[in-house]
Amino acid sequence: MKFGTWLAGMMSPLIAKIFVALGMSLVSIVGVQAALQTVKDALISNVNSMPADFLNMFLLAGGGTCLGIIFGAYTTRIAIWQIQAATKIIATAAS
Repeated sequence: MKFGTWLAGMMSPLIAKIFVALGMSLVSIVGVQAALQTVKDALISNVNSMPADFLNMFLLAGGGTCLGIIFGAYTTRIAIWQIQAATKIIATAAS
């Protein structure tokens, strides 16, 4: 048996598990981001339906920036959580 054949035989299940783990995390991230986008769109439509004076005060007080920071934090936290989950799956697959 040649070394290349042996190496390919040993690495193919590991590579397959890594790609499956990365694919699962990508699907999860895309799904969660779609859900967050739906919540964000609903929140924006509700904020835009406020009376003009109240909306102006909300925006002058930094409400738009605040919402951006909150949704950015949620997205970042979910991305980090998915990366950690994929790393655990890859570490399990490697052993």
